[in-house]
Amino acid sequence: MRLGGPTGPTIRRYAPLVGLLGFGAVATVLPVRAGVPIPAVVLAWIVVLGIAVLEQRVAVYRTKATASTDANAIEELRLEVIDLAASLSVRPPAVTVLETDAPLVGVTALPGVADLLVSEGVLETVDDDERRAILAHELAHVAGRDGVVTTTGAAAANAIGIATFWAWALSWAPLQVQLVGVAVYQLCYLARPVTRLGLVTHVLAAFLPTAVLALVNAVSRWQEYRADAVASRCIGDPRPLVRGVRTLQLRSHAADAPSTVRWESAATSAEESRLERIFATHPPFDRRTDRLLQIDGEAT
Repeated sequence: MRLGGPTGPTIRRYAPLVGLLGFGAVATVLPVRAGVPIPAVVLAWIVVLGIAVLEQRVAVYRTKATASTDANAIEELRLEVIDLAASLSVRPPAVTVLETDAPLVGVTALPGVADLLVSEGVLETVDDDERRAILAHELAHVAGRDGVVTTTGAAAANAIGIATFWAWALSWAPLQVQLVGVAVYQLCYLARPVTRLGLVTHVLAAFLPTAVLALVNAVSRWQEYRADAVASRCIGDPRPLVRGVRTLQLRSHAADAPSTVRWESAATSAEESRLERIFATHPPFDRRTDRLLQIDGEAT
């Protein structure tokens, strides 16, 4: 069985990823052209990648603090995940059931480390077919190595912000001032989930990190379409996935969880503004439904 991605224009599909790579190249070339030693630029990339990975791991660790202790529910879910993972030829992720009524389901997947987080609210809300479809969708993210792309994208947003802020405000200063300035910028970046300092740093960096973030989220939306297609072909029917995602979306107002985990309940609606859709990690539900029904029609 061939588990392919969604149909659509190839150029449009890959344009955000190409743009993201372009921004990463700019973040690399700009300091080098300004005289920064190449080893220093490489070290900076290692640091920002490390920060992106650390942010994700901290978010997962914090979320697991609310893990359920229902051994039977966890084991049943784990066996189902193992079965689906075998269908998609991927290594099954670690499974954690969260003790909350909020409809949370998401997967973080980095090389050698994958965590599937599912709340009791999801397990109690969807039926068996919908649950299996949603799990297949999340495992499709693991199969597509989507976590690597989005984590690298987050690092690119951070890197282009640092490079632009340095070139705009710090390149004239003594080395000590440059180091302090970059450190302050980085602290503001890390504080962005809980304060408005992240917005300040984006303004100081001439909005380029925000542009990169828009590209990262565009790639993320394409990954969602692809994961939908893989999941529907894995289970043989797109309708349970449509119903399951709709159920999670209708209950998403109750969710309160770290934004660094790409929760399935974060799907947007067609009523949201264009700006909200640009910065959304998930495409509108109606568009996802249309894509899935199109794939179903092509299959029949």
